[in-house]
Amino acid sequence: MDLIYPSTDFPPPPAIRLSVPDGWVRVDTAEALMAAADPTSPPGFASNLIVTVGRIVGDDDLDAVVRRQQQAAGGGAQVERQDREPIGGHDAVWSATSYASTADRPVAFFQAQATLLVQRRERVADVVTLIGSCAAAASAHYAPIFRDAFLSLVVDE
Repeated sequence: MDLIYPSTDFPPPPAIRLSVPDGWVRVDTAEALMAAADPTSPPGFASNLIVTVGRIVGDDDLDAVVRRQQQAAGGGAQVERQDREPIGGHDAVWSATSYASTADRPVAFFQAQATLLVQRRERVADVVTLIGSCAAAASAHYAPIFRDAFLSLVVDE
């Protein structure tokens, strides 16, 4: 038996397109499928947006995936609000989270996140997560920018 990737048995991650503001720059990061940052961010914290894609196998639904993501965020995370709103034709959970400053992280920061599932086959889905981060003091400026970027998401399955 031959195992082939990509194939219907082992589909590749979906192709993704996202719009960020003019002037933002591409950032290479091992943890993200793609990322960009605002080079004009206030001092102390580079405002950024990253997209990650992971795969889940099993019966977990979107809510279970988001709960696991929040647990992984660890201490200091305070979920301010959470809503459901579709993105690119997919059900998505939107979260707004604040992180207090710590000895290791002297700047308090805000994070907007949207998570959606792209079904690949029975019991297999790709988890697409969009994360926008900025200094907490700049959240009123960046929150609408993150929202617009999230809503621009196109997932090509």
